Amino acid sequence: MTQIVLGAAVGHATAKKTLGRKAALWGAVFGTLPDLDVFYSYGDPVSDFTFHRSATHSLVLMSIAAPVIAALISYWRTRLRKESFQEVFWPWLRLIFLCLTTHALLDAFTVYGTQLLWPITDYPFAIGSIFIIDPLYTIPLLIGLLITLIRQPNTSFSRSANAIGMVLSSAYLLWSVIAQSWVGNSLRSTLQQEHIAYDKTLITPAPFTTFLWRVVAINEHSYYDGYRSIFDDRTNIQLKRFSRNTHLASELPDNWYRNRLDWFSKGFNKYWLHNSQVVMSDLRMGMEPSYVFTFAIGKVSMTDQQLPEERQILPPIQVQQDRDMTLLNSVWRRIWDEQVNMHDMTKTECVDKLTSC
Repeated sequence: MTQIVLGAAVGHATAKKTLGRKAALWGAVFGTLPDLDVFYSYGDPVSDFTFHRSATHSLVLMSIAAPVIAALISYWRTRLRKESFQEVFWPWLRLIFLCLTTHALLDAFTVYGTQLLWPITDYPFAIGSIFIIDPLYTIPLLIGLLITLIRQPNTSFSRSANAIGMVLSSAYLLWSVIAQSWVGNSLRSTLQQEHIAYDKTLITPAPFTTFLWRVVAINEHSYYDGYRSIFDDRTNIQLKRFSRNTHLASELPDNWYRNRLDWFSKGFNKYWLHNSQVVMSDLRMGMEPSYVFTFAIGKVSMTDQQLPEERQILPPIQVQQDRDMTLLNSVWRRIWDEQVNMHDMTKTECVDKLTSC
């Protein structure tokens, strides 16, 4: 939904003089085009997960594809309507290029990972300052676009409404980066005061908001999970420790799937057992203990004493975890009340070496 609205707003802003209201429609089309790769299977769940937002979200390839597509459209229109190639080409080039690139750049503000410079580098850029769906980003865009499309086009307010919507949404995106930095400083201060050893930190917004933030500090064997609202009075963040169970992975034979997931998640992951399967969860997306991207990557055969007898790799299977929608209500309450303990809704800490989490 967000990418459709963004594409429509950008398309109308860049090509309304040439295409009129159809500019919004074409903007919506090209604004969603990069995500069509979700309908293509790369052969296994891990590849589908880690190759999404790669070539189709590359600014390099977009810079090549946009003029080619614009030229083809312009050639077709000049043949059918006898229009000037130059007059048609440049508005279409602006629309296509800006709708494609704003899609990729907005995705880079989420925590998933977007390979903006593929094939130069496959590094997944992820600022992680905004949730994949945030009404406060989308609504100004939508209202501004609707006013522009519905009201009489010759009024000054109608002409500027779409631009105002884009400015407000961009300002909200900037706010998300500022809030993320502020929460990050609070997290590092907490870690220092509590003498917690960590290798790296993760600061991401809770679902649908930038008023509540989830923080993770991770080291080789553990991760610390907590929440910080911008309205909290206390400066320190209450953190809870969880085991990563990395021994489960280290004793598996080396394999591409595990290494690929570890690379793509940037090391923010944990392992656990599920029906004798070694499962990896990406800690960046979800809320403890339910994570969106969870994969079974190995199998453990047990002896009668419930000790590991044999470990082997498996073709990866994406594990579907139950989604506790009541957590969304807890998110809303936690924004305003720092006494709400988000971890009360989670399972107990995973510390045993061979137990499920």
